Amino acid sequence: MATSVNSALFGLSDTYESLIANLITLESTRKFAIEDQVTEQQSRKSAISSVGSKLTSFNRTLVDFASPANNLFDLYAATSSNEAAFTVSNTSKLTTSGSFNVEVQQIAKADVRVSAQFSAAGTDIATAVNSVGGDDELDFDITVNGNTYNITIGDITGLTNEDVLQAVVDEINSNASDDVQATILRETSGTVRLSIRSKESGQDAAISFSNTIDADGQTNLAEVLQLTVDNGGLTADDNGSVLAPASLSGGRLFALGTLDAQFTIDGLSFVRSSNVVSDAITGLSLTLKQTTSATETISIESDTASALDNINTFISSFNGVVSEIRSQTYLNGTSGERGPLYKDRSFRELSYTLRQNLISTALDTSIVVGGTPSNPIIPGGVEIQTILDIGLNVRQDGSLYIEDQSKLEEVLRDNPNAVKTLFSSDRTDGYSGIAGKLQDSIDLFIKADGLVTSLTTSIDERIAQLNKRIEVQDEYLARRETQLRNQFIQLQALADEATSQYQTIASIGSYYS
Repeated sequence: MATSVNSALFGLSDTYESLIANLITLESTRKFAIEDQVTEQQSRKSAISSVGSKLTSFNRTLVDFASPANNLFDLYAATSSNEAAFTVSNTSKLTTSGSFNVEVQQIAKADVRVSAQFSAAGTDIATAVNSVGGDDELDFDITVNGNTYNITIGDITGLTNEDVLQAVVDEINSNASDDVQATILRETSGTVRLSIRSKESGQDAAISFSNTIDADGQTNLAEVLQLTVDNGGLTADDNGSVLAPASLSGGRLFALGTLDAQFTIDGLSFVRSSNVVSDAITGLSLTLKQTTSATETISIESDTASALDNINTFISSFNGVVSEIRSQTYLNGTSGERGPLYKDRSFRELSYTLRQNLISTALDTSIVVGGTPSNPIIPGGVEIQTILDIGLNVRQDGSLYIEDQSKLEEVLRDNPNAVKTLFSSDRTDGYSGIAGKLQDSIDLFIKADGLVTSLTTSIDERIAQLNKRIEVQDEYLARRETQLRNQFIQLQALADEATSQYQTIASIGSYYS
């Protein structure tokens, strides 16, 4: 019988620990409720930040559209009549239409100097160079773009022609890689030829050689390779020979006079070292690709596509704000689920205000009621009053869209200044345009002391207060758990004493039995 009593007491510890855990959980209800409030406030803060970010981004778009100095609609673009010969692009905003006649006589090329062709496995380069005395036969200079690089090769005794050329390639690419590129060309499987190419096109970047005559007036490596011409050791020679097709000699691939681009614009002659020309016609950049056989044309015409891109940028930015507000303030009528800013009336009303300002006519800024311009009125003499007049409209959900693409393109092509006036906040007629009105609407939210900042600060303060209450609850629960555990220890002590007494009585009873 003593055994059954002891077993019951032995299991009491685990049972009581479970009871303590359950009691602490029950008494944590208040803490959990406060934590839920913290989560709710953090969700509000995140939602306000997201809306604020969209508003700030939209405001940057509005600044562009509001400024009369920005030309977003009266745009022009240049096109080439023969893009295989040359292409053209804007480098700045063009303000008028027009055309230019262009002929391309010559394309700019990079200077290329090549050595004579050698048998790859032969040793005639090393033999020829080593047949004379002195060490400076392995030393010569390359000059490109005003920069001179000394090329010095080590002992080439016993090297094959391919090994010698590879040594020259390595030395050039190691020292002169900013201006030239050296490589070995193999026109057939058993031959090698050194190629040195300027990294820039045009005659100004042509390659020349010097220091090619050694101290003894004898054969130099540059002369053996036929990069220069051996003229009896009298002076250095750049070897200006232009190689004929299939020639095995060394020299230039292109004559110096053919390295620059040559073209005419409206009969005037131009010479440039590059095929990309941005200084010939103000606002335009030409990229020459091949010569022309007839006169081609650069046409500058109204750039409706770019103006339409700007409209689409406005639409996308506006809809980004509307969509973000809607996602943060929604109410699901079926499930009852709400967005984190559903209770924030200011954000819900902002969406409505933006829509009204978007579709309303201009405000007369000269008539002020209560510190703000009067209700929208139609300014006299203005052809385009609202976004409806340029083919835009607003859906029921508040999003902006192009309702009539043809109408919008027509207005942008035929009356771009009227579209500019529609948006401009600084209009000469004394009215505030769409961009100005929208800026006024969102400024209350995004300015330094606006609603986004003030609400965020208020939420941070509220979260701090709630966290302090959570700390108080944690301290209370810790004390409560200690209290319950102490009570268990006291109960356990009583149970141990009762067990001891029971065992004593049972022992005495057994003695007298």
